[in-house]
Amino acid sequence: MNKIFCAFLLIALALLPAACKRSASTEKEIVCTTYPVWLITRDLMQGAENPPPLSLLVPPDNGCPHDYALDTNSMIRLSRIKTLLLLRNGGLDDILADSVKKLNPKTMDHPIITHAGHDHGKYGICSQDPHIFTAPGQAKKMVLSIANSLMEFNPANNVVYAKNEARLLAKLDELEATAKDIGKGKKILAMHSTFNHLLAETGFNLRGVIFGGHISALSPVETQKWINMIKQEKIAFLITEPQTSRQVAEQLRNETGISLLELDPAASGAIDVPAEYLLKTMEQNIAKLREAAQ
Repeated sequence: MNKIFCAFLLIALALLPAACKRSASTEKEIVCTTYPVWLITRDLMQGAENPPPLSLLVPPDNGCPHDYALDTNSMIRLSRIKTLLLLRNGGLDDILADSVKKLNPKTMDHPIITHAGHDHGKYGICSQDPHIFTAPGQAKKMVLSIANSLMEFNPANNVVYAKNEARLLAKLDELEATAKDIGKGKKILAMHSTFNHLLAETGFNLRGVIFGGHISALSPVETQKWINMIKQEKIAFLITEPQTSRQVAEQLRNETGISLLELDPAASGAIDVPAEYLLKTMEQNIAKLREAAQ
């Protein structure tokens, strides 16, 4: 009996350090809510020496986090981080951010931009639309904002962050110059508001967005409205996204013959994508738009 007890005691002692390690608090950690914010943050942290751990809160293949709810493991982990820097897309993830701050009241909340729901600017879009990660001119704001937060949170790597910031801004400057006015005022439609900023920067005439919120289905009346617009205004093409259903887009194409152009906002993707993935995806989108405008 004593031998059995001693065996159990040895096993328990052997497991104790691992259990303690799992329950210990993390000193400092950087948490990004959305995939695009995480992509930029990862690029800015490239080459940093012993930086705080970086993690993505919403799974990379989830897309926009409107309805995402934290699982139990994430809730426990977030509550144990002593100093948490939360980098996020304000307007896309406000509810999620509120949940994080309740779990960890010491959270340093840093929204990249706050959505202004009633401020309609050029092209009938919100001037502070949170999908700024799709357009080079607007994405520069994200780079600047995130870089400033990293320098404040982890000043030991300020030289690295500044160098990476300059590199990303230079590349975005090039993309912005390349994209300018390639749309030539062509009339187009979009399935979702994700690319409003990019379309404004490229000079397209966005005549309407099929779904302002979640993409679902169109009523017969709504369908006929878009069919009439496409025919009457001679809309050049309709922009779709890989993350959304093509059923409505194909229905409109079948009824009107309108061309479909799929662009990728990089709102979701794999966790092991190469460096500067967001910028490379943006470059591909601009190339597709340029070709479609010819």
